[in-house]
Amino acid sequence: MTFGHFKNLFKKLKAATAGIVVTTVLSGSLFGVSYAADVTAPILDNGPEITSDSAVVMDINSGAVLYSKNGSATHQPSSLTKLMNAYVVLDNLTTDTTITCSATATSQNYELAANAGFVTGETCTVKDALVGMLLASDEDCAYALAENTSGSMERFSVSMNETASKMGLLNSSFTNGTGVFAAEHYSTAYDMAVVASKLVKDFPEAREILSSSTAEIGATNMSPAREVKSSHRFMGGGEKVDNVYAGKTGGSAHGGDGSWSLATYASSAGLNVVCIIMGSKTLNGAYSDTKTLINYALTNYEAASSASFLSGDLTEMGLFFSECPFFDVTGQDSIYLENNASIVLPLGSSADAITSAVVYKQIDDFEYGENVIGSIDFTLNDRYIGGTDIIFYSSVNSMTHEEFLSLFPSFLIDPENTSLAQAAANTTKVTSHKPGFFTRVKNSILSLYTTARLYSFLFAIGLFALGLVLILVFFPKPKGNNQELYIKNYDRPEDESGVELSEVRRLRNDSYSDMHEIK
Repeated sequence: MTFGHFKNLFKKLKAATAGIVVTTVLSGSLFGVSYAADVTAPILDNGPEITSDSAVVMDINSGAVLYSKNGSATHQPSSLTKLMNAYVVLDNLTTDTTITCSATATSQNYELAANAGFVTGETCTVKDALVGMLLASDEDCAYALAENTSGSMERFSVSMNETASKMGLLNSSFTNGTGVFAAEHYSTAYDMAVVASKLVKDFPEAREILSSSTAEIGATNMSPAREVKSSHRFMGGGEKVDNVYAGKTGGSAHGGDGSWSLATYASSAGLNVVCIIMGSKTLNGAYSDTKTLINYALTNYEAASSASFLSGDLTEMGLFFSECPFFDVTGQDSIYLENNASIVLPLGSSADAITSAVVYKQIDDFEYGENVIGSIDFTLNDRYIGGTDIIFYSSVNSMTHEEFLSLFPSFLIDPENTSLAQAAANTTKVTSHKPGFFTRVKNSILSLYTTARLYSFLFAIGLFALGLVLILVFFPKPKGNNQELYIKNYDRPEDESGVELSEVRRLRNDSYSDMHEIK
């Protein structure tokens, strides 16, 4: 990439952002500079008052927080736990997998618990059990899904916590997949908003179920088909609310503190949000607060594509590497940006304060396929408004962090990791956003070399074609005379030809039987 390419790129960025200041923090080049914005903080602070102890409204597409009240305070998630249950199940089983209900699963009949009425030994599909769990919050369905996914509820809880760690949840602990009260079973409004968002983003089949007011559990080996109704008042309770399209209840947990939780999805004009209520003293209060917060979010914010604020092609930008042979001239497509990423802006806000930062994410072991290795995060007045994942596609079954760094030695070295930072400083030359003089000269030479090779090849082809034309023009094929030349055929006497033979030639054949007349 030449210096001219960089100039053209930044001209495009300047035009696309319409004066927006885009500051990119390169952890791999600017050691000691890191991104410290709190992603759990709401974009605006002047949200409405509510009665519930905790609440978060999150934009599903960007992950930006549009409202927060005690968003990091821990509470019993009650049956909102089933959202995490569904995520782990769908991450491990297909919806047409057949599961069997154990005696333990069918015995989940404590006070205030809903049940589909399965009996021991009854079988159904994963999808049918998800319908019962996500719509009616059926305990037997939730327990059966957990057991059939991991073998036992204890092992399933381990999987839930591992998934929570991968999602980046810092204040959640799961001891069961149903939501029944336990001292070490807790979460926060923010963490549950992340779970609720990822569930409908990563698994459309879960969104389809949660968006239903009623659905059917198909006939099983022991029971006829049965209809299931959503326990969420805005979905199956006859109280329709504009823009709401899905929901999950989190009723007062058995043996818990008596508080209520609620998850509600809504969308309008490009915004797709989830509202999480936790610690509400009454069920009516949870629904009333939800309506207030959804109306606030959808009337105070708007969505925008992050692509309009930053180029989506890392191979053109070349800003994330001090030195990387993969991106010198030809470019590679193994590292790229997330498609269709978006940000959220308050209505009528000034874009002058928008900045972006490249954030490093260390992965110890890369899996085959897509691996998120960082992100470009956008902030407005130091509040997170969305971002774009940087994705590395691994074409091998596994790759360690050290193997990755051997390919990309200076990729976003974590400034907190002094050993890696020092190693990069010793092996790579630190460069600023604008390439230095020698880098520009090197890139220009490489570009000229590549261009010269192409033109030389085309010039050689042109000379060859011209030479053929000149040969045909100045050295035409000589015209023959009236005399005919026959190849010698020993089976026929020479005097039978009737023509004087001027020459007899032998071809490279073992016999003369296939020789033919030549004009």
